[in-house]
Amino acid sequence: GKKTCKLTNENDFTLNCAGPTCREKDNCLKTDIIFVMDNSISIGWHSWQQSKQLAIDILESLPLDYNQLWVGCITFARAAETEWLLGEYQTTLKLTQELFKLPWYGAKRTNSEAGLLRALELMNTTSRSDTEKVVIFTSDGESNVNPENTVRAAELLHDQNIKLFTVDVRGTNGSVEMQHIASDDKYHHELIGYGLVPKEIVDQITRSICKD
Repeated sequence: GKKTCKLTNENDFTLNCAGPTCREKDNCLKTDIIFVMDNSISIGWHSWQQSKQLAIDILESLPLDYNQLWVGCITFARAAETEWLLGEYQTTLKLTQELFKLPWYGAKRTNSEAGLLRALELMNTTSRSDTEKVVIFTSDGESNVNPENTVRAAELLHDQNIKLFTVDVRGTNGSVEMQHIASDDKYHHELIGYGLVPKEIVDQITRSICKD
């Protein structure tokens, strides 16, 4: 089913978001996840809220035992910023609070390459050796800073068996670049319209971590 999620300090905007889908499962893989989130001006305020809500829905759909799941976060626009390291926060509540607090900076450039390379660096320096490694990349489409390097940066993650999901939060763009960033065609998703985070997107991502 779905639940209504009011965003902290944004009482004028409500998202219909997917409810937990995986919390009761015991066979989830030990995993390190990094959210890589486009924070540029083109994404817009509403899609920025959707990006944050998607991340929250995924976290709430997983059994967040600190020994089982570590979460990091990177935002990018003209450059990439590490918002927090893998394992820095230990509960769903704290992670949700930190996601809610992330501001929309609205910089005028979209440097997807920088976000992807920062994720690779974070995985190589702070992830655990015995985990599944997942990157969830949200954007509104094409890079406009060194776009010729974006797919190659994604391939560096693919080469290290890092599972890379992409979510086009303004899905009418039909971004070819984001399709190529994803590790597999089935790992690319599109959000259509404001205010709805589809349960099937959350389900597909959580099923990659929680075995059927």
